[in-house]
Amino acid sequence: AEKRKAEEEARLAAIERQRQEERKRAEAAEKERQRQLALERAEEERRLAEAKRRAEEEAARAAEAARIAEEARLKRIREEEERQEREWQRKLDLARKLVAFRRWRRRVDEQRRGARITHRTLEQVDPTSLTPRSLSRATTPTSFALQSFQSDQSRKRPEDLFYCLGNLSGRKIDIPSYIGEGLVNAVSSSQQAADPETSSRYSVSMFKMVVIIPTFPDADDVNTFETLSLWIHSRFAFNVQAINKRVHNNKHVEVRSIIVESQDQAESYAGCDIALFIVPPFDSLRRDECISFLSKQASHLSKSSIPSVILNLDDGSDEVYSQMIRNLIDKGGVKIVGEVSPHWTVEGLDSSLASCCGMIRSAFVGAQVVDGEVFTIDRVSLPELGRLCLRNILWDTEHLVDEDSAKATERRILQLLKETIPCLVLELNNAADGMKRSLLASWP
Repeated sequence: AEKRKAEEEARLAAIERQRQEERKRAEAAEKERQRQLALERAEEERRLAEAKRRAEEEAARAAEAARIAEEARLKRIREEEERQEREWQRKLDLARKLVAFRRWRRRVDEQRRGARITHRTLEQVDPTSLTPRSLSRATTPTSFALQSFQSDQSRKRPEDLFYCLGNLSGRKIDIPSYIGEGLVNAVSSSQQAADPETSSRYSVSMFKMVVIIPTFPDADDVNTFETLSLWIHSRFAFNVQAINKRVHNNKHVEVRSIIVESQDQAESYAGCDIALFIVPPFDSLRRDECISFLSKQASHLSKSSIPSVILNLDDGSDEVYSQMIRNLIDKGGVKIVGEVSPHWTVEGLDSSLASCCGMIRSAFVGAQVVDGEVFTIDRVSLPELGRLCLRNILWDTEHLVDEDSAKATERRILQLLKETIPCLVLELNNAADGMKRSLLASWP
């Protein structure tokens, strides 16, 4: 009995020890779980703090970018306001110069009026006769001189007409629309252009015109050339690339045009399709300079073989100047497609400029449209071009070397294509840069 009791106590003691060990293991496991939870909470807090810091940095960067963009916008607005202010100041200065010049001219005319009347009166007197040629009141020298003076006063000078034209708003000539209309009319009048099987659906034409007009910015007074330039610049938008798109019978016609002003260098004629050659009226102060300028420009035109339309504003007031201009036009080697001489009125001058534009359109359209098709620059999709190049390389066995053909598995071919794409992009960029430096170098 004592032995059984001792065994029972030993068994109970073992059970108690086992329970204590299990309780200790449970407490240790609970402590480990609590520790893991604490680590997870700390890691989560760290991640949240990191995310918050990144969000704050991103917000700060966005705010900085917005501030920079706003400063750039305000700077552009200030620059535009300054440009407009300079433009208005330039126009105001030009108006002041014109007013001062007219007042000076009127004062000089008043001072010289008596001398002119006397000179014209004496021209009608026969010094070998003691009596006038006629006693009629209508043919007396004084009456004739008075009528001549009144007719001179009623006729406006060229610079006055040019100044009036330069300040008439709403008469801008839309060259791209004008050319686009001519191309559409030329294409629509052809039966072949209406055939969808033989004609292109989309055409892009590039038109560049150079305007040759003498300017002498170093002149102190407001002269004929300055007012002539004012008129021409009010009709054309220089150095601005304009685009006009038209659709006719599912055919898209796009015209990209630009108008430039001639310079002393022959490079200003690069890429030009046609020239508007403006012959200014006679100016006794700058006749030689004007003839020299026009001769140099005619030489550039003859070397470049650019067709030209001439707006001849010579009024025939000086025979020597008129003869020099005639020789320059007839014997200067310029390829002339039309010449216009205007009527000396406001409407007549604008009508003559419109006639020149009509000749320019006819010449350009005649050169662009052949058999009802417009000579165009083809539009090529860059991804389509890349796929075409890769497909040709992939299926052209001539480009596969013998030692590489054994390794030409699908994975190897894909790797080769991936290596080819950057080289293709680089080559296309180089080709585009080369075109910009050569063919398109004259376009802004």
